[in-house]
Amino acid sequence: MPLLARWYLLLATSIFLPLLVDMGGFGTEGVYLISKLVFCLAVFGALYRFMRVLPPSIGRLGDMSFGVFFVHQYVIAAMERAQHKLPLIRPTGVVAFLFAALAVTAVSLGIVRLVQLVAKHHSRQLVGA
Repeated sequence: MPLLARWYLLLATSIFLPLLVDMGGFGTEGVYLISKLVFCLAVFGALYRFMRVLPPSIGRLGDMSFGVFFVHQYVIAAMERAQHKLPLIRPTGVVAFLFAALAVTAVSLGIVRLVQLVAKHHSRQLVGA
């Protein structure tokens, strides 16, 4: 059985490896990098495993992902500026991170889709999608 077919083991490793290293008190950036690489392999394995049952919208997200790569940094910068100007409570932790990641992704996808609708065939030159 190929390594990517065991995607669930890779996923578990990518999640628990940094936790175990942090508990030992010797966490380094290298461990996090390796964990991210293992997580990517797990996602590839899961996508390969369930490729036949994925909805077509996943393919559309894949087409827009290159544009999201270019736009997301601007969205993050804008959200950080807005966060400093608005007197809101700043939540922390895993839930806050997941919410922020989903918000950045959703706004980035919206911007890329808007550019695609407005610029039509020239959108690849503007946002890469």
